[in-house]
Amino acid sequence: MTGTVKRYLENKGFGFIKPDGSKSAKDEVFVHVRAVKFGDISSGVRVEYDLGADKDGRTRAENVHVLEE
Repeated sequence: MTGTVKRYLENKGFGFIKPDGSKSAKDEVFVHVRAVKFGDISSGVRVEYDLGADKDGRTRAENVHVLEE
Protein backbone atom coordinates (compact mmCIF):
# COMPACT_ATOMS: atom_id res chain seq x y z
CA MET A 1 0.00 0.00 0.00
CA THR A 2 1.05 3.62 -0.39
CA GLY A 3 0.13 6.81 1.41
CA THR A 4 1.31 10.03 3.00
CA VAL A 5 2.37 10.51 6.61
CA LYS A 6 -0.30 12.89 7.83
CA ARG A 7 1.31 13.59 11.19
CA TYR A 8 4.37 12.22 12.90
CA LEU A 9 5.39 12.97 16.47
CA GLU A 10 9.16 12.61 16.33
CA ASN A 11 9.59 13.00 20.10
CA LYS A 12 7.21 10.06 20.67
CA GLY A 13 8.29 7.91 17.71
CA PHE A 14 4.90 7.37 16.13
CA GLY A 15 2.37 8.88 13.76
CA PHE A 16 -0.38 8.18 11.26
CA ILE A 17 -0.43 7.46 7.52
CA LYS A 18 -3.26 8.58 5.27
CA PRO A 19 -3.62 5.81 2.66
CA ASP A 20 -3.87 6.88 -0.99
CA GLY A 21 -7.54 7.21 -1.96
CA SER A 22 -8.69 7.60 1.64
CA LYS A 23 -11.43 10.15 2.28
CA SER A 24 -11.82 9.79 6.03
CA ALA A 25 -9.59 10.22 9.08
CA LYS A 26 -10.89 6.87 10.34
CA ASP A 27 -8.88 5.19 7.54
CA GLU A 28 -5.55 6.46 8.91
CA VAL A 29 -3.00 3.79 9.80
CA PHE A 30 -0.81 3.90 12.92
CA VAL A 31 2.95 3.80 12.28
CA HIS A 32 5.77 3.38 14.80
CA VAL A 33 9.40 4.29 14.16
CA ARG A 34 10.38 0.61 14.59
CA ALA A 35 8.31 -0.25 11.49
CA VAL A 36 10.43 1.98 9.23
CA LYS A 37 12.83 -0.18 7.22
CA PHE A 38 14.13 2.42 4.75
CA GLY A 39 14.37 6.20 4.90
CA ASP A 40 13.61 8.92 7.41
CA ILE A 41 9.97 9.28 8.32
CA SER A 42 8.38 12.68 8.98
CA SER A 43 5.10 14.46 8.36
CA GLY A 44 4.31 14.91 4.67
CA VAL A 45 6.53 12.15 3.24
CA ARG A 46 5.18 9.48 0.90
CA VAL A 47 5.56 5.90 2.05
CA GLU A 48 4.96 2.34 0.94
CA TYR A 49 3.92 -0.14 3.64
CA ASP A 50 2.24 -3.41 4.51
CA LEU A 51 -0.74 -3.68 6.81
CA GLY A 52 -0.37 -5.66 10.00
CA ALA A 53 -2.02 -5.90 13.39
CA ASP A 54 -0.74 -5.39 16.91
CA LYS A 55 -1.36 -7.87 19.73
CA ASP A 56 -4.74 -6.23 20.41
CA GLY A 57 -5.86 -6.59 16.78
CA ARG A 58 -5.53 -2.90 15.85
CA THR A 59 -4.32 -2.13 12.34
CA ARG A 60 -0.79 -0.75 11.96
CA ALA A 61 1.80 -0.19 9.26
CA GLU A 62 4.70 -2.63 8.89
CA ASN A 63 7.77 -2.74 6.61
CA VAL A 64 7.54 0.99 5.93
CA HIS A 65 9.72 2.41 3.13
CA VAL A 66 9.98 6.13 2.51
CA LEU A 67 9.53 6.78 -1.21
CA GLU A 68 12.01 9.04 -2.99
CA GLU A 69 10.19 11.54 -5.19
